[in-house]
Amino acid sequence: MGNALWAAYTQLYGLSFVSVLIITFTLTCLIIAYRALSNAAVSKTAWWCAYLPLSALAAWLTVATTVNIAASLRYHGMEGGAAAPVIGAAVIVIAGLIAATVLVRGRGNLPYAAVFLWALAAIFAAGGQAAGPIAVATGAAAILVISGLVAGYRRRVYASDSIRG
Repeated sequence: MGNALWAAYTQLYGLSFVSVLIITFTLTCLIIAYRALSNAAVSKTAWWCAYLPLSALAAWLTVATTVNIAASLRYHGMEGGAAAPVIGAAVIVIAGLIAATVLVRGRGNLPYAAVFLWALAAIFAAGGQAAGPIAVATGAAAILVISGLVAGYRRRVYASDSIRG
């Protein structure tokens, strides 16, 4: 529902502050669902039909939310001037921190991490080759995401070992 509302709103009014509210609310709902599924034992059917697509969508919206914020700032006339690459780099690192936190708290999630890394690769391809700060930030965010994935899996293994023994 959130994606449909966001798509309809942005077609009519563009990437404004309201679109940021819609996509942030949608992302929040997805992360709540993601965490619930990450901390539960799910069947293979539930993994394929719920966990995998919700994880991928949550990762995509984590990145898309930060892009929507940047586009909204531009829509409202806040370009950033010469500082734009540095501001963009900071936003990318913040998105990486959010993703790493989601991965740790969700006990690791390869589909989430893979989609987020794919989005970082697209950001690098679009701007990292032209702006050094963007390139460095995408690399830093990738390291954060991989570290979050590893820490999340360790947390999962530790939790399952504690239950057994």
